[in-house]
Amino acid sequence: MNVADEIQKLQQLRQTGAITEEEFAVAKARLLNGIPAQASPTDPAIQQANGTKLAAGLCGIFLGSLGVHKFVLGLTTPGIIMLLVTLLASPFTCGLGALPMGIIGLIEGILYLTKSDQEFYETYIVGKKAWF
Repeated sequence: MNVADEIQKLQQLRQTGAITEEEFAVAKARLLNGIPAQASPTDPAIQQANGTKLAAGLCGIFLGSLGVHKFVLGLTTPGIIMLLVTLLASPFTCGLGALPMGIIGLIEGILYLTKSDQEFYETYIVGKKAWF
């Protein structure tokens, strides 16, 4: 990832309120000086992501077929896809339409919970990775 992409991600974090103006300026200066802008584990955004990680992981395991874990992460389109596949396919398949979505939710819930806080933050909060 190049410096321009890193700065763009930082701007998105600033706009969403995940980092302050001062944190943005420091991280941008570090990037422009060739120092990677990796967040520390004590960063409030990463600590907040830890709670999101737990909620998304548990929702993925227990309510995965309904896509609730996607909504927890702010991924509306994938959440709606999972919900619609479950609700629309189930009447025609005697409930088996929920099985693939449930398996996907279970796998994703386990993946969320096994990632480190830093990795989860970078992958799902900043990177907005939608599937697996």
